[in-house]
Amino acid sequence: MMLQTSAEEYISEIEKSINKKCIFRAEIISLLKLSQGKNMGVVVEDVLFVSKFLSQAVAVLKREGMASEITKPLQTEFKLTLEKFHSLLHTLVKDADEPLKQHFVSRFLSMKPDCMENLLTLARELSWVKNYQLDNAN
Repeated sequence: MMLQTSAEEYISEIEKSINKKCIFRAEIISLLKLSQGKNMGVVVEDVLFVSKFLSQAVAVLKREGMASEITKPLQTEFKLTLEKFHSLLHTLVKDADEPLKQHFVSRFLSMKPDCMENLLTLARELSWVKNYQLDNAN
């Protein structure tokens, strides 16, 4: 993923390539650093993969609507995948220093209403990382 660049430079490259700024830039950088420091590359790759699905599922559910019979299977898969995403994020931050862990819990992993919106925004931005990886795979 970030063979010769820092996490900050890597995210800057992604932002430049998609011409968008990440709202949760610092958090994404922290996750990338945690994955390297704790040897959790597989977990972060799972996070990125799941993020891509969630991001695409949200777009379909918004377009087609939640009441549609067509989206019922997608709603079920979305719920299960969102739970997996939540669990994977928790795994990444569980051994982080206490302030960082508390930041993630209060911003993304608690049951507060705004956490769901933050979690889905984080998933969308992490999907940009996955798309960048796929676009730049050699």
